[in-house]
Amino acid sequence: MPIQALARAETRVDTPQPDHRLDATSPLAVDRRFAGYRVLMVPGLFGSGPDHWQSQWQRRYPRFERVEQDDWSWPNLDRWSRRVVETAIQAEEPVVLVAHSFGCLATVRASVFQSNLIAGALLVAPADPARFGVETKLPQTTIDFPTTVVASSDDPWMTLDNARRWADRWGSGFVRLDGAGHINVKAGYTEWPLGLELLDGLCQAIRPQKQALLQLLH
Repeated sequence: MPIQALARAETRVDTPQPDHRLDATSPLAVDRRFAGYRVLMVPGLFGSGPDHWQSQWQRRYPRFERVEQDDWSWPNLDRWSRRVVETAIQAEEPVVLVAHSFGCLATVRASVFQSNLIAGALLVAPADPARFGVETKLPQTTIDFPTTVVASSDDPWMTLDNARRWADRWGSGFVRLDGAGHINVKAGYTEWPLGLELLDGLCQAIRPQKQALLQLLH
C-alpha cells in the first residue's frame, strides 16, 4: 500500500524503511515534501532530547518548530493542549502537528477547542489516556482533520490493541511497527526516515481536502 493511502487504513511495517524519495538533508526536501505547511513538533513527557527524531527533524528542517511547555515534567493535558493551540494560532500557514507520547494526547485534546487551526496530525506512540485519567477529555468520535496513528507492538506506554481502538475512534489511519518499543531514542529511533515518509503521506492526504475547501470558498 502506498504511504499516501494511509487515511482510514491500517499498514503494518516490520522493519524501518529508508527514505528513497529525496535526500532529507537537502533544502529542496522542505519545498517538495512539506511546502505550504507549518510543521509543529509536540513532544511528550520530559520533552524530546537532542537525539530524539523530533529534535533531529527540527535541525534538518529549520522551518519545523516545537510546541514548548512550561513544565515538561508535569503532563497536564489542559495546559499542554492550550499551548498547542496558542502555538498554532501564530502560524501563517496550515499547521501539521507531529506528536509523540503524551504530546499525542495534547494534540487530540487541542482538536476539541480549535480543530480549524490544524490541517493534520501524525500521532506517534500515543500514551495510554487511562494512565493519566484523561480518557473523557479526549475526542470520542472522528477528528475533523486527517490523522495517522503510529503504534508499536511492544510499546510499554500503550498496548497495540488500545492504540488501534483509539485510532478507530478518531477515524485515523493506523500504522503498526513491530518491536519498535516507544518509538524513541531508547528503542533506536533517532533520524527515523520512515517517519518522514509517513509525514509526507499525511501532507499528501491533506492537500485534496484543502483544495476542495478553497473551491467552496470561491
